[in-house]
Amino acid sequence: LLQQLRSASRHQVLVVFIDNAQWLDIASVHMLRSMWPAMDDMNVVLVLAYREDELERVSYLSSLVRGWRADCLQLHLGSVSCDIVNLIVSDILNCDAGCVRSLSDIVFDKTNGSPFFTERFLRSLGESELLRFSDAKMEWEWDLRGVQKQSVSDNVAEVLKGEVERLSKDTLDLLAVAACIGAEFNMRLLSTVSEVTIESALVVLDEAVVRGLVRPSSVSGSPRGSEDREAWYQFAHVGIRDAVFKLIPKGRTRSLHLRLARLLVERGAPESLGDQVLLAADHFNEAFQELRDDRERLQVAELNLSAGRRLNRSQDHQGALWYLSMGMGMLPEPKWQRHNELCVRMFLEAMVAEYRCGNHTRA
Repeated sequence: LLQQLRSASRHQVLVVFIDNAQWLDIASVHMLRSMWPAMDDMNVVLVLAYREDELERVSYLSSLVRGWRADCLQLHLGSVSCDIVNLIVSDILNCDAGCVRSLSDIVFDKTNGSPFFTERFLRSLGESELLRFSDAKMEWEWDLRGVQKQSVSDNVAEVLKGEVERLSKDTLDLLAVAACIGAEFNMRLLSTVSEVTIESALVVLDEAVVRGLVRPSSVSGSPRGSEDREAWYQFAHVGIRDAVFKLIPKGRTRSLHLRLARLLVERGAPESLGDQVLLAADHFNEAFQELRDDRERLQVAELNLSAGRRLNRSQDHQGALWYLSMGMGMLPEPKWQRHNELCVRMFLEAMVAEYRCGNHTRA
């Protein structure tokens, strides 16, 4: 990859843009960390776009960003101006900017210039037919008085919760599984866990796609065609996934995570899972209350040890401590008598993590 970047940037500047960087997995973050020093002498501009309020959820990514901040230019994107909202509205409606000025001014007042709320507010106007397309005139029409009376919440979670609650039961059930899989999800895995065919899953998912709650992921491009089985989708906003989670009974959430974890570990030992060992451990950890069998708890402890070791090697020692503590908690009692060798390995790994975190007394 470095050779390709060097070749592509030899005679011109190459811009590498990574959107939704808060969703990067640990393998991608590790690759970026190792590539960073080698990119110093290249004509490459690396741009990471991420939601700062979500960054701390992903410890291995936040540590990377903190390490880069001194050498990087940071741009904080906030609300846009009234003129920009005017351009957004005119572009969406395919109208001259001057023609939509009265409408866009109201939209700006209602949304405070938030691009996210602007798009959602226009969508709600269409659903309430205050904004509609005239087949006779072949242009968009709107009811300014009606638009002015419309209210819009300034709370993202509240807006998205309302949109998710309007989905049909079948679509919501499918999204519940998708939410447990992750911010991005693969149709093959989604259909397997949901116990429906991929074709049926795609039909049900269409409602969420049409409403703009879910969209095809850049991992696979277009979701239709011969590659349906390997198609990837993603939630359009992290708040949508959170809203779905809040509507799922806690017991069902744990059972879905447990099913996902078991599907992942069917491939073999932790060493054979590669970077997916963290994903498998995460699913098991979410469902730890459902684990009854001592042999399975021992297997999950080994997974957490592998995850902790992997994060220690990636310099994410705080994240490593989380997995190692979960692993210790999974061991059947009396752990030191029954699983002494595994306990020793875990504590040695935890000592490294604590020392690297500066907790020398605990180490």
